[in-house]
This record gives sequence, C-alpha cells and structure tokens, in this order.
Amino acid sequence: MDFPEDKVLPQPGIPKTLGILNVIFGVLLTLFGTCLFGLLISLPAILTVGEESIKKQQAQVEAQQKANLKSYDDRENAAKTDEEKDAIRKEKAAAIASAPKAPPPPDLGPLKDMMSNPTVKAYNLTFFGSGLILSVLLMISGIGLIRLAPWGRSLALTWAVVQILQILLLTAYGTAIEPIQQAEARKMLKKMEANGKNQQVMPGLAAGAQIEQARGGLAYVQKAVWVLLGCTYPVIVLALLNTAGARAACLAKDEAAREGF
Repeated sequence: MDFPEDKVLPQPGIPKTLGILNVIFGVLLTLFGTCLFGLLISLPAILTVGEESIKKQQAQVEAQQKANLKSYDDRENAAKTDEEKDAIRKEKAAAIASAPKAPPPPDLGPLKDMMSNPTVKAYNLTFFGSGLILSVLLMISGIGLIRLAPWGRSLALTWAVVQILQILLLTAYGTAIEPIQQAEARKMLKKMEANGKNQQVMPGLAAGAQIEQARGGLAYVQKAVWVLLGCTYPVIVLALLNTAGARAACLAKDEAAREGF
C-alpha cells in the first residue's frame, strides 16, 4: 500500500463524488452516443428509403391525377351535346390549372457522396465509435468508484488518460482532413445549386452545406474550444484521484475502517 492508513486520512468523498458524476455522464453520453452512432451507420439506408418513399408518394399522386382527368374524358365521351362537352372541357381545364403540383423529388446524391467519402467516413466511425466505448468505460468506472473499489479508481484513471488522447488525436485527425471536408461541402453545394429543386425541397441541407463551406478558419477555433472543454473533466479526475486521501480510500481493504472514516 502506497499510503498507510496510519499516516494518510482516507477521503472517500472524493472518489464517491467522482463516481456519481461518472455514472451520470457515462449514462447520458452512452445513450447519446448510441443514437448518433446508430444514425451514422443507418443514414445511407435511411436516405435510400426516404428517396424511394417520396418517389412512391409522387407516383401515387400522379396516378390519382391521371385517374381524375380520365373521368373527365369519360364524361366528355358520354356527353350527347356539344354544349355538355364544352362544359366538361372547361371543368377539365380548370381542374388541371388548379391541381397542386407535387414538388420534384429531392436529389440526395450529394449528401450520399459526402457521407461515403472514405476519409470522412473513417473519421466519423472512429470518432463516434471510440466515444461510445469510452462512455461505457466511464459509467463502469463510476460504479467502481462509488464502491471505493481499487479497480474503479484504476479504470477511471485509465479512462481519463485515454479520453485526453482520443480528443487530441481525433482533433489532429479532424484538422488534417478539414480540407477534404471543405472540398466535399463545396461539391455538395455546387450540385445542389446546379439542381435548383434541392434548394427549395431541402433548404436546411443547402444552408448546412453553405455554413460548412463558410466556416474556414473558424473551424480551428471550434476545435481548440472542443479540446479545452473535452479535456477539462478528465484532468480533474486525474488530479483528484491521485490525491493521497482518494488513493487511501480506494486502497483500503477493511470495510469497517472505511466506514469509520
């Protein structure tokens, strides 16, 4: 034992408090990360299904409109006088003029191209996949800290180190591929501008591409803020769990001795 109990006063409040925070953060981040990772994996299939669904709905609308127009033709053919036929033709013309036009189907090809870029795809999978694993480890370490288990402290310290490394490495990776992301955003925006219907059908997507293109140097500021915020809690965990009192509390073997403190 690095810190004998007769020389160091165990402080179980430190690991237990951090344990509660780890569990809370771990659960929230695990749920959030699971949703994002699942969305990232299923997004191509969702886009494909969305395109097919929109096309199917438009085909149904067009079929219904054709059926309605055919009913005018049938009535016109059944009419016996020219006056009746003229009246039916006018009704048909009015129906055609007032019929709502279905919006053109959105072209999700640019978004698919951006998401399928091998470099961008690898970055996204690594970012969300590693983040999900670290969130689970954070939650488990919290349970160990609440129980003042030595493995809980060791796991929490390991999580903190790996979390800092993950943030630094992925930020460096993201900075390296920033030109690729910018280029993909420009391609996406050009395709959408060339096919003007997307600007109307998917204004949010077009605006997102414009924002991505216009970020420029602001992206590096955002990454710096992300590194600062992301590393703050792991550094706190490292500092507090390495105090003599926290180490003594987690290394104590006698349950009665721990309850006495």
